[in-house]
Amino acid sequence: MLTIKYGGTVVGTNEIDIEKKSFAYVYPNPSLNGLFTLLDASPTHISEGKVFDLQGRFVVDMNISTGQIDLSTCQAGIYLLALKRDGLPAEHIRLVVN
Repeated sequence: MLTIKYGGTVVGTNEIDIEKKSFAYVYPNPSLNGLFTLLDASPTHISEGKVFDLQGRFVVDMNISTGQIDLSTCQAGIYLLALKRDGLPAEHIRLVVN
C-alpha cells in the first residue's frame, strides 16, 4: 500500500502490485534472421499478439497457435511485441533484429 502525505496529512492511498512477473519469453533475442519463438508459462491464454515498430506502426501479427513471430522481411532494429490476455493488461516484450 502506498500512502501519500502532504504536511503530515494523508492525501491519498493506492495499492501497488509489485508482483508483476512476465510469464512470456521470446528466443532467440536478439535474432540474426528475424525469426522468434514465444514461450508462455502463464495459465491465462494469449488472445492476441501484435508487433509494432518504435514509431508505433503495426508490423505483423504473431501466430498464436505456434508462438512464431516472423520479422525476417523487416529491417534490423527494435520492435515491440504487445500480448493481450483475457482480462489482463497488455504485456510488452522488446524484440531485437540484428
